[in-house]
Amino acid sequence: MSASEKAYWLDQLINGPGGGSSVTGLYPGPLTAFNPLSNGWAVNTGIGVSGVWVRYYPLLRAVFMSAMMTCGTTTDGTQIATVPATDSAGNPLRPSQIVTVNLSTDSQRIAAGSNNEGARCHLGSGGSLTVFGVSASATVGEISAWYHVDPL
Repeated sequence: MSASEKAYWLDQLINGPGGGSSVTGLYPGPLTAFNPLSNGWAVNTGIGVSGVWVRYYPLLRAVFMSAMMTCGTTTDGTQIATVPATDSAGNPLRPSQIVTVNLSTDSQRIAAGSNNEGARCHLGSGGSLTVFGVSASATVGEISAWYHVDPL
C-alpha cells in the first residue's frame, strides 16, 4: 500500500465517505433535537437547557440520548416524543427493535404493596418515546442513556 493510499484510507476511516460525513467515520454525528415534546411534557428550560438531544456514535453503532424535562401526563404508555429516523448527516437514530431507556424522576411511584417502581421509557423502531412507571407527583424527568441502533 503506497503512502497516498494509506492517507486516503485513514481519511475515509476518520471522516467517512465524502470527507465529512460521519456515517462511517470516527467522529460522532451532529446533535439532533427531538423537541417539542407532547402530552404535557416539556424541555426543562428553567435550568438553561434548550432541547432534548440524540447523537449517533459510529464506532459504537449506538446513540446517546440526553434530556432534562418537565413531566406531563404520567399514564403508562403515554407518548412524549418522536425521535427522528436520521440526523442531518444521514446517521440512524432509531433502534431496530424496542429498547428501554432509563428515566430518572424526582418522585418514585409505589406499585402494589410497598414496592417502588422505577421509571423508564420505551423507544420503538418508529421513533415513539413512551413513558412507564412515572409517579403522578413527579415534576422533573431526566434521561442520560445509550442505546444501540442494531439488533442485539
